[in-house]
Amino acid sequence: MARKLTKKAYNFNIKKRWYFIALMVFLMTVGIRPDENFDISAQEQEESDADYFVEEGQNAIFPIPTELKENVEFWKKIYAKYTSDEVVIHDGRFMGITYSYLDFAYLKDEDISERAKERIKERKSKEVKDYYKKILIKLSKKDLNVENLSDEEKRVYEMFRSIEDKDKFVMDRRGKRVRAQSGQKDFFIKGIIDSGEYLSEMERIFEEYDLPMELTRLTFVESMFNPYAYSKSGAAGVWQFLKATGKRYLIINNIVDERRDPLLATIAASKFLTKNYESIGNWPLAITAYNHGPNSIIKAMKKTNSTHLPEIINNYNQRRFGFASKNFYAEFLAALDVVNNYKNYFGDISIKQPLKFDVVQIERSMFLRDIERYCSISKDEIKKLNLALQGDVIDSRVYIPKGFALRIPEGKKEAFYKGFEVITSKYSAKKENKKTEASDKLKEILGDSKGVSF
Repeated sequence: MARKLTKKAYNFNIKKRWYFIALMVFLMTVGIRPDENFDISAQEQEESDADYFVEEGQNAIFPIPTELKENVEFWKKIYAKYTSDEVVIHDGRFMGITYSYLDFAYLKDEDISERAKERIKERKSKEVKDYYKKILIKLSKKDLNVENLSDEEKRVYEMFRSIEDKDKFVMDRRGKRVRAQSGQKDFFIKGIIDSGEYLSEMERIFEEYDLPMELTRLTFVESMFNPYAYSKSGAAGVWQFLKATGKRYLIINNIVDERRDPLLATIAASKFLTKNYESIGNWPLAITAYNHGPNSIIKAMKKTNSTHLPEIINNYNQRRFGFASKNFYAEFLAALDVVNNYKNYFGDISIKQPLKFDVVQIERSMFLRDIERYCSISKDEIKKLNLALQGDVIDSRVYIPKGFALRIPEGKKEAFYKGFEVITSKYSAKKENKKTEASDKLKEILGDSKGVSF
């Protein structure tokens, strides 16, 4: 592209140069607008900035848009108030409206399988959702007579009284407006406890990449800080990288899956988020792009002629840009608040201490069982510190690959290298034995002559 532009510049002929001079004078007079792709005036940009509400003590890098305040408060309740035994039936469009609350804690005492319990929860939640969908459909009718409504219908009607939107009761096309959302308090607390092993080092990595360390809290939105998390779409690890995205930054194969390693995946997330921010320009959208994809967000910005997340949420009607993508930034803001103020939400929690380890370079491929046998390092220790190693490696069906940076318990470097010498000698002897056996076999076939004539 640069070459083409340069070539064109040199090819200006004398007759057309006055056009170029006039253009330069014009640009020097009015200036080049940095946001001309989106046609947003300075006044409109100031109005857009005014739509962001910054709470006292909140980091202004991640402002709360006024339109998303109810969404953020909703997710705070999901993370810090309701457990996984509780289900909230709520409005997916107006997040401040909760229709009903279901408590399934009684199922813990039922002598049935976990799958059977899930089916009960799903069936009951669907019944309640369908009930409130019918109420919304009734309230959306033009000839509605409020006096003829039932008590529950009147209650729902009153919840919407302050909302000035003529279509506030209209059901969405796919009928997903009324949602059932399970609480995540118990998962969140476990995530905070487990995060102690890695979070401080993850924050250091983000600082090294000149990124706000608060972004590490995205791991709670993605996976509740569960390194073993796998999604239905194949996303893995605390950062929930899909294979296609992960392979840009990480090694992913049958031997090693670096998505599962919280620290290696954090380096990848740092690179991905940096690229998002550089191409998009503000954190609300760059964070949303982590879920929806940077190219898709740029497309949404152009389609809506806006860089303001709430405007894109309200005006960008694309099937893939669904509830999860629209709420991703709000979930991040909620998770950020809950993690940073966990004592206010949960009281004192005993958080795990940061993992301490040494790193050794595997100079030749070897079985884990040999490290366990000759280096006094257990299989469980290696497994815990090296989550990227796949099951076949852990079970010594496949070698740990040459060049792998193996983490071992702190203080065991000397023991490792002593054992490594024994392992190397053992493997070398085994290799020599195989060579000797092969040579002997060849002699049996060809005889002991120094050559063979034909």
